[in-house]
Amino acid sequence: MPNWARLPDQETEYSDWQIDVKFRKDDETRDISYLVHRFRLGEESNYFKSICGDNQTSFNESRENRSSIELPVFQEDFEIFLDYLYAESKEKKSFIKEFPDSNLALLYLTDYFDLPEARDNITVNIILGITSKASGEWLARVYVMAETLSIPEILFRMTQIFLTSDKFFCKVLDNLPTTDSKSRLLQHLSTLMMNGKLAELLPEPPSAHCRGRIRSAHSRGPIRPSINQNEYLKLHTGATYAIGKYPDIVDDEVFNQIDLPAPPSVHSRGLARPSRITQNEYRKLHTSATYAIEKYPDIVDEEIFNQIDLRFITAENAIVYLEHEHRLGLDGRAEGGLTYLQKRCINKISTETKPEDIASIGEKLKGLNSNVLVSLLVRTMEDRAEIKSQLNRANGVIDRYKQKENREKISG
Repeated sequence: MPNWARLPDQETEYSDWQIDVKFRKDDETRDISYLVHRFRLGEESNYFKSICGDNQTSFNESRENRSSIELPVFQEDFEIFLDYLYAESKEKKSFIKEFPDSNLALLYLTDYFDLPEARDNITVNIILGITSKASGEWLARVYVMAETLSIPEILFRMTQIFLTSDKFFCKVLDNLPTTDSKSRLLQHLSTLMMNGKLAELLPEPPSAHCRGRIRSAHSRGPIRPSINQNEYLKLHTGATYAIGKYPDIVDDEVFNQIDLPAPPSVHSRGLARPSRITQNEYRKLHTSATYAIEKYPDIVDEEIFNQIDLRFITAENAIVYLEHEHRLGLDGRAEGGLTYLQKRCINKISTETKPEDIASIGEKLKGLNSNVLVSLLVRTMEDRAEIKSQLNRANGVIDRYKQKENREKISG
């Protein structure tokens, strides 16, 4: 079986196409030409099928039996991609697993040259590698690639881990290459906090060619609120009745929407989990948000900051949020009083902070609007007075109970 060849030092039999590639990666530029075979490339790639196929009137490349492309990958990765195109069908899945370090480059190339099945296989491999133990540099590259190529499955998987590990979020954020990419990630986080639903973060259903490998038409169906087991049984009873009695009416479109829920797997990516974010997950998100504010205050702008949901914050979160609200100039917008954020944060600080620690917190917040400090002190005093009042009432109940016991002893 003929193989591809790299010019000028290699040759191949029956070559009928030349590809001139300009590689641009990490400030390195290299021009290399390859001899290939149209029947191998066109068989796998819709891109090559278009320029190497029988219809040669639409592309100048077809008339010259030559094409030129520029790729942001290393030469080695492109040659692995060519090896994949020339591999036998039964070897292709195992072939991809042999080159884990090239997965991101291969994902780009399979998307660029339109190889749907290979793209899905690589997507699954990348999802398997997205764990809290992965390196921050690799995770940041994965996030940028998934965002660039609009691959919701990978973004969804990363979001799931954001909810379980604030260190994971910080690791991704710190390794993103540009301020814009950091800003988009923070926008993603704030949107998640505002919605409170993980399922809403899938921007669109996976494309048609993804269904067979990652999320088939029968794997989950459209994202929607959870239905309990008993309701599912009733729906399936209705569906099977309709199929049995009216098979001609239940066409392909209707049938493909039938949901067959199963436990989360590599291919479902946990879509069977409850869509509502839990209290513990909110706390992870707040830890991630306060980390971002303290390390990248200029990136967390008003739009992102205003989407932060204040449910389940801690006193430490509250202090960071109050300081950043002041930094953004948002604390002076409440006429004659406190902003909503200030009220929520003061309430949380006063209920979670020991009286002896209030002075140190006041020192941290001394640059804020004076109304905030006064309200915090008043609320703390009110809380202490309420606690003292409750203790007095409790002591009164105990005293009355003891007096009753003594009377019963005397009368007995």
